[in-house]
Amino acid sequence: MPKVKPVKKSCRKFIIPKAVAALATLAAALSPGPAGTADAARVYRDRVNPQWAIDNSHFWYRNDLAQGTREFVLVDLKKGTREPAFDGERLARALLDAGVKGIEADRLPL
Repeated sequence: MPKVKPVKKSCRKFIIPKAVAALATLAAALSPGPAGTADAARVYRDRVNPQWAIDNSHFWYRNDLAQGTREFVLVDLKKGTREPAFDGERLARALLDAGVKGIEADRLPL
């Protein structure tokens, strides 16, 4: 078995701190941040809480999007489709016409 030469002391002064710094940087880059960080606030469509129909043929869910906006999605399993659950613009207009104030189609209070 060949002998391995030890690293000179002068080289250790430079290699070890750089290796430690590189590992620390890598660990920090790969570690997930806390849930309340700005990065977490930019994650959208990360949860689906399906509301199933009685016959289990379709379901709907809400997507929380950027800046507090929302979309409602209807998934029909028999047809294999995914589409808006309803016309948000039309519903918002109807609510405004009925006297409900501050309604926006992409921020419906549902």
